[in-house]
Amino acid sequence: MRCNLRDEASGQTVGCSVTFENGKVWVQLDGYGECSSQAGSGCQVGIEYYEDQVWVTVWGDINRDDPTERLCIDGARESNRNTEGDER
Repeated sequence: MRCNLRDEASGQTVGCSVTFENGKVWVQLDGYGECSSQAGSGCQVGIEYYEDQVWVTVWGDINRDDPTERLCIDGARESNRNTEGDER
């Protein structure tokens, strides 16, 4: 799926592709890459469900093989929401 991300402040856009492969979601931004990919390919963000947890992995530095961030987002599950009267 193709789309454009738009900067609300400047109006500039960057193209984006979202693909689904082997049960994972991959995001590729036009003009961005990752260390082991050829120009115009490579994904900067991956989302996967692994060992009963959802993970977001980011390759934020084109000169590094390993991801720069790996974040478990299970704390954002709806079932974790505080109900009225609960303190945060």
